[in-house]
Amino acid sequence: MVFALPGHCMTNLDRSLRIHAGCDEGAMSRKNCVADPTRLKPFDSNDKKMLRVVIETPKGSRNIGLCFGGGQLGLGLEGFAAGFLVLTGLKKVEIRIPRWHTGRLHIQVAPNGPTQGEIAALLTRDGLSVSEPALSVEGSPATDRVYAWKLEWKGRHEDINLPRAVQELSAHSAIRKLDFTR
Repeated sequence: MVFALPGHCMTNLDRSLRIHAGCDEGAMSRKNCVADPTRLKPFDSNDKKMLRVVIETPKGSRNIGLCFGGGQLGLGLEGFAAGFLVLTGLKKVEIRIPRWHTGRLHIQVAPNGPTQGEIAALLTRDGLSVSEPALSVEGSPATDRVYAWKLEWKGRHEDINLPRAVQELSAHSAIRKLDFTR
């Protein structure tokens, strides 16, 4: 789109714009002919007072602000109302769709406590996806072990509670320390 500075007439796209757009002379009306705004010079090469302004919107969208700016107040209000109603309805639907929650679990286990495989089995039994396992042992095998996992599970949108398996593990007598972060 080419706009003229005050006191100058507005012109159609000139030849240099067509070249930068990668289109031939007759192709400007084709849908697949798209200009690369990063390659356009801001001022016309023939008239240094002519400023080029590129206005882009996502493909297929309508810019409601242009309706208001162009004096089409009724059309702008209808577009706003339709968009508001659609987005309000979609928000109510989105809240009902289960979403994936993630967390990180670190457990310090006594030497006689459950193994990493047993804990992972307990977590997966309750529908948690267990990945990125880690093990830390300081000193001899008779010392405490620290296990870590990345957990993922499906739950309600507003669910802020701990997964049931993590609550069960926190009550286990051989678990010395449990850290769970979301």
